[in-house]
Amino acid sequence: MSYRIILIVSIIISGSFLKTFAQTEDVFKSFGEGLTFESGVSLLAMKDELISKQKYSGSLPVYSLSWSKFNNVYGLRIYMNYEDAPGLKNYNITSSVQQTQIGIAFVYPIGSISFFSKNAYLFLGPAVDIFSHKQVLNISNFDVYNASVNAWLYSGCVRAEAYYELKGNIRLHASGQISILSEAFKSTSDEGTQETIVTPLSGFDSQIGIDILYKITKGFTASAGYRFRMAEISKWDYFVAAQDQFTAALSYKF
Repeated sequence: MSYRIILIVSIIISGSFLKTFAQTEDVFKSFGEGLTFESGVSLLAMKDELISKQKYSGSLPVYSLSWSKFNNVYGLRIYMNYEDAPGLKNYNITSSVQQTQIGIAFVYPIGSISFFSKNAYLFLGPAVDIFSHKQVLNISNFDVYNASVNAWLYSGCVRAEAYYELKGNIRLHASGQISILSEAFKSTSDEGTQETIVTPLSGFDSQIGIDILYKITKGFTASAGYRFRMAEISKWDYFVAAQDQFTAALSYKF
């Protein structure tokens, strides 16, 4: 709950300092466009009380593919992330996890904030996000004794982004996204499928991140970034997963 309160207060405070602007060439140039491939490592800690009240943690590789384009009025961003961890651990018991995220966002230029005589260009808009999570608890060497759960979140979200030119070809990109209303499904090895509506009071899926972008050539941009992601559902048996992601990416603008 405190995480959501901090995010909402930050948005309100930031809004009080906004300076609106016309859609100039600077706005078009600030939005990161192109096809991007991203890879890195994610440090995951999670608890699903349907399977166990214990916390499982470990590292897993993460792969992302996205495409972005500014269409005169708004920025379009389509993205897909995939993670696979075969060996999350809790004492002597291991758990395998697969996570996939697919989404599309439409962000509109809403203003700018001036830092050290340079502008940070801000974008805000809706997003649709599909998140799937599969966990298998390896209790024994026999599948009949192992527990498994599949969960899906279909969410309507709010997404915010900011671009700030540090120096020459180096820029900062910050982003944040949080679900507003979700339809959740959970399927287990012994209880079948359940369905429910999830509001911010009973669960959410969110992420914040920052990237350093370096323009190599007119078409290619390299970047390194950090992203924190958290998903929580309390409508059923309590589920929470938190991730620290460290990534490197290469983008090409057509």
